[in-house]
Amino acid sequence: MKDLEFLPGTLYENLSLNTQNVSKAELNQLFKKLNVLKEVESLPEGLNSQILLHKGDLAQSALYKLSIIRAVLAKPLLLILDEVIDHISQNDIDLLLAFLKTLTPKPTIILTSRNQVLSQTANKVISL
Repeated sequence: MKDLEFLPGTLYENLSLNTQNVSKAELNQLFKKLNVLKEVESLPEGLNSQILLHKGDLAQSALYKLSIIRAVLAKPLLLILDEVIDHISQNDIDLLLAFLKTLTPKPTIILTSRNQVLSQTANKVISL
């Protein structure tokens, strides 16, 4: 995942694309864990709000976190986060890294970033 990709439709429809039976309670827990609940609640219709990227209803950092939530809901065995970390705050990076460690089943995570601090948390670092 590198670029923001949302389809025409509601936030709920976009988040539940690759999964079945995801509850709003489960989504709210994920929103809390990734510090994006306030942004979702600020939308006119919450999860039922239409996603209009050009309108600017959500900050870019919130959209990146929502993209991560969508990817995680699919329970992938391989999760590639290509420079996603570079678009969120250091506090949110810390929350994200802690959250990724709790995933089950544990996916292999490939994370690319320009943030050198992240290399301290990685099992393996490849510099290009």
